[in-house]
Formats: sequence, structure tokens, C-alpha cells
Amino acid sequence: MKDRSAYLFINQEHATKQMIFRLENYKDKKCCVVAVSNNAVTMAKELVRKLNADLFFIPSITMRDPAGSPNSIGVVSFDYVITYNVCRDIPQNFIYRHALTLQSELFSRYPGLDTPVLSEFQNRVVILVDDLVENSEKMLGLLEAIQRQQPQEIVVAIPVIMRDAAHRIMEEDVPTLFIHKVLEHSMDMAYHNFIPLTDGEVIWLLRSEIGEVIENKTPFSKTSAVKKVGRSSLNYPEPVMPGLKKINKGLARSPINVE
Repeated sequence: MKDRSAYLFINQEHATKQMIFRLENYKDKKCCVVAVSNNAVTMAKELVRKLNADLFFIPSITMRDPAGSPNSIGVVSFDYVITYNVCRDIPQNFIYRHALTLQSELFSRYPGLDTPVLSEFQNRVVILVDDLVENSEKMLGLLEAIQRQQPQEIVVAIPVIMRDAAHRIMEEDVPTLFIHKVLEHSMDMAYHNFIPLTDGEVIWLLRSEIGEVIENKTPFSKTSAVKKVGRSSLNYPEPVMPGLKKINKGLARSPINVE
């Protein structure tokens, strides 16, 4: 068994404390802290408490190339679908049906948490949080969707990220906070004690944040004056889906990147 000193962090709480220290300038600025994955929820909840911010949860699923290519063709979440130009040769009807299937999967996994949160981010500081990132597709898809809402600022905060994924996110020209960037090392060495959260645990944690029970089915967000999205609701017409820009621009330096 590896010695604890061989790991980058003791656990997610250890990583969260370092993130809070580096984000303290955003305290009381009415920020939106967005948990991008299950395991980011506990980190985001603590950031919200320390920064006096609003908490949001926006999970997503990557759409894989039906030809078996390792490249993704897009990202699907509750109320947005992002497609890349790489999918231009794939039948649009297939993409549309596949996106609906993945959205239905999200609604099934997280009942009552399907909130059209993208309407909440205009002129707000948005901090996107994940505990570790091996590839950048989901973060880039969320960045694309939120940038369209004209936020005041977007900050990507990730304790551990693979170097290639970090470079691709930095190309988006948003402030980034990466405590560690990993090149070839196994992500298994990121946390000495890593406790993944199940979908059920995430639902319980988010519902307990606002004192509601799951059966209530009220869409989740601390700013809850929003309408629930119907399960068949997509933000593009059937069957045509817009292709978005390729994410392959030149490398840009991050204004607040931490090595």
C-alpha cells in the first residue's frame, strides 16, 4: 500500500480547503458554484458555505461516436445539448434520438433535480467545480452552454486535472484554478482516501441543502424561482441540431492558474 505522502491530497476535504483558500476573493460576490459531477457536490457545498454563494448541480453525459472512435461527438445535460463539428457526418436523426435517450437517463438518475439553471447565470460570477478531471469534454460542454448566458465571469476550479485536459480548458480563455496538473501519472494517486458518491447520495445531499424531500419533485437550486423542464424539452428543433465550434484553438495562459 502506498504511503500517504505519495498522494496529492488526503481526501476531498483536504482538496476543498485548498480550493477555498485560493477562491477567498470571491466571498460575498453572489457567486454561483456549480458542481459538475457527483463527487464535486460535497466540495461545492463547502465552497458555497464559505463564499456565501448559490449552489447548482449540472451533471452531463458524453455522447460517444457510434463508429467507435474515442472522440466524443457532444455533451448532454438536463437543459442543453452541445454538439461538435466532428459529428457533421453522422445522421442528425441519430444524434437527436441519442441525445433524447441520454437526457432521459439523466432525468431517471436524478429525479426532481432537473432545473433549467442556465437562466440563472447572466451577469453572475460562475465557479465550475469538479474534484478531478481526466478528460475535458463535459467541462467544455458546460463552458459552452454557460458562456451563451453572458455571465460576468467564469472560473474553472479543479484540484487535479490531466495536463491535456487543462490545456484544452485554458484555450477557452477563462480564469482557471488547477492546484495540480498531471501528465502521465495515474489519477489513482490523486486522493489517498477517495469516497465516490452514488446518485442517491447526491440527491439526498442536495435535497438536504434546502430542506426538501425527494418526493417533492421541486427543481433544485438555492435560487428556486424557476420552472421545471419537461422530459421532452430540448433547446434545438427536431431533427436539425446546430454544430458548435471545434475546441482546438491555440494554447492560452490562464490568468490565475496555479501549478
